[in-house]
Amino acid sequence: MASNQINSVSGQPRNYHKASADRMIDFQKFARRYEISNDFAVKLRGLEGYEFVFICDDSGSMNTPLGDAIYSHENQPTRWDQLKKIVSVVVDLASALDPDGIDIYFLNRQPILNVRSSAELGSVFAMLPEGSTPIVPVLRQVLQEKHCQIHERKLLILLATDGVPTDEDERPDIKTLKEVLMHERIPADRVPVTIVACTDDEYSMEYLNNWDKIIPNLDVVQDYRSEQKQILDCQGKDFPFSFGDYIVKILMGGVDSWFDDLDEKKVELKNNGRSNAATGESSRDRLNKAFAAKLRGLEGYEFVFICDDSSSMITPIGEITDPFASLPTRWEELKKIVSIVVDLASTLDPDGVDIYFLNREPIFNVRSSVELVNIFKVPPRGSTPIVPVLRRVLQDKHQQIYERKLLILLATDGVPTDNHERPDINTLKQVLRRERFPTDRVPVTIIACTDDEDSMEYLNNWDKIIPNLDVVQDYRSEQKQILDCQGKDFPFSFGDYIVKILMGGVDSWFDDLDEKKVELKNNGRSNAATGESSRDRRSKYQYS
Repeated sequence: MASNQINSVSGQPRNYHKASADRMIDFQKFARRYEISNDFAVKLRGLEGYEFVFICDDSGSMNTPLGDAIYSHENQPTRWDQLKKIVSVVVDLASALDPDGIDIYFLNRQPILNVRSSAELGSVFAMLPEGSTPIVPVLRQVLQEKHCQIHERKLLILLATDGVPTDEDERPDIKTLKEVLMHERIPADRVPVTIVACTDDEYSMEYLNNWDKIIPNLDVVQDYRSEQKQILDCQGKDFPFSFGDYIVKILMGGVDSWFDDLDEKKVELKNNGRSNAATGESSRDRLNKAFAAKLRGLEGYEFVFICDDSSSMITPIGEITDPFASLPTRWEELKKIVSIVVDLASTLDPDGVDIYFLNREPIFNVRSSVELVNIFKVPPRGSTPIVPVLRRVLQDKHQQIYERKLLILLATDGVPTDNHERPDINTLKQVLRRERFPTDRVPVTIIACTDDEDSMEYLNNWDKIIPNLDVVQDYRSEQKQILDCQGKDFPFSFGDYIVKILMGGVDSWFDDLDEKKVELKNNGRSNAATGESSRDRRSKYQYS
C-alpha cells in the first residue's frame, strides 16, 4: 500500500481481532439500535468474510444543502452531513462483520485504513469537501491495491457521489467510469459495487439507473426517503424498511439481487420481526468402531498438518437462519479439526504432530490441543502459498520418509498462489503427482474449506487421477454424501469425519463411502470421546 495512507486513528494494532461470538453481540446491538428487520439481518450475514471499502465523494458540490422541508433554512444538513451519517453507520456495522474494519478512500484527500468505529470519523468529516470528482483514478487505485486480496476475500466497494465523474482536465467523463465498472473488476462477482447517488439530478440518475440494469454486480441506491417510497409503493405500506434496512440495502445491493427486486416485484419475508441472539456449540462425537479399527493402521506414521491461514479463512460457515446466531469461521472450524487430530494422533505417535502454516512459522511436536489455543488466537492474514510450504515439508521430511510413512493433511479454502500472489493451480497439481517420493509413503488429504464450484471441480478431479490423494469437504457435506449412498442409518459422527480425513489418502475404503455400499464389520460405537486433552491420552481413544 502507498506509504501516505493513514492507518486507523484508534491505535488498534493490525492484528486486532474479536472472536466471532463477541462480534455477533455487537451485530445484535447494532441491529436493534437501527431496527433492522430479521430478513435483512439474515441476508447481511452473507457479507462475513468480505473486505469493505467506501469511496467518498469529497468534491465541492457535496456542500449542497439537502433541501429537506423538515429542517429550517439555517439548519439544513448538506450532502456531506448525510454522507457522514451513512459512512458512520456502515463503519459500525462492518466492524461487526470484519475485524479489520473498513478502508475509506476520498476523491481529493488521502485514504484512511482499518476504521473500526464511527468515533474515528469526527475529525475526518470536520474538514469540508472541496475539489473535483475524479472517481475513475480513485476506483482504479482501490482495484489495484486490493488486486491480490480479491482472490482471498471478496471486496465490497461502496461509492457515494453526487456528481458526474471528471477526467484529469476536470471535464465530464461518464464513459470511462462505465468501462471500469464493466471490464476492470476481475472477476466482477468478487467485487460487487453499490453506488450511493447523493443527487436527484435527472440526467445523472438516468445513466446510473441504466447501469444498474446492464452492469452485473452493481446496484444504484438513492437517498433513504426515495428508496423507502419506491419500496413501499411496490411492497405495500406495512413492509418494514427502516433506515437500518436502507443501510443493509446499500451493503447488499450489488451482492444479492433480492434487494434489487424490492422496488420492482413482491418479495417474501421469511423471518419478519425481531429475534434474540442464539448461540450454540457442537460437541465432539464418539468414533464408529469400524472406523476406529481401521485408524490403527496409522500407527508408526509421522503426521504433518498444513493449515491455510490466509485472510479468507475468517469467512463464516453454515446456513444463517437466526440473524444474530454466532456462526464459526473457517478458521475456528479448522482449529476444531486440528485440535481433534492432534489429540488423536498423539495416541498413535508419541512425537505428536508438526503443524505448518502458509503465512507464519511452523510449530513442531504438538501433543495436545491445549497447545493450540494461543496459536489460533492470531487471526488469519495473507495469501495462499501452498506450493512452497508443501515443498518445504517434503524437503524437511525427506530422510524420514524411508523410515516412517508421512501423512500430510492440507486444509485450505482458496486457490493456491505463486510468488507474485497470482493463482497457480497447475504447480500444486504437479507437486502432488511428481514430488512425493514414493507416493504410497506420502499420502495426502486435502480438506477443502470452501464450497466454491471451480475449486471443488479441479480438486475432485485430482481425487480421481492422483494416487494416494483424498479430497474431503466440510462435515455436513461429507455426511450428506455418505448417507445418500449408505443409507440414513449409517453411523457417521464428527469423530468419524476426522478419521476419514486421516485415512482418506491411506485406505480406499474411505474413498468408497460416498460411491458404493460398504460393510461395517464392527458396527457400533467405541468409548472414544474427544474432549479436552488429559494426561492419559490412551484412555481418551479406545479402539475395539
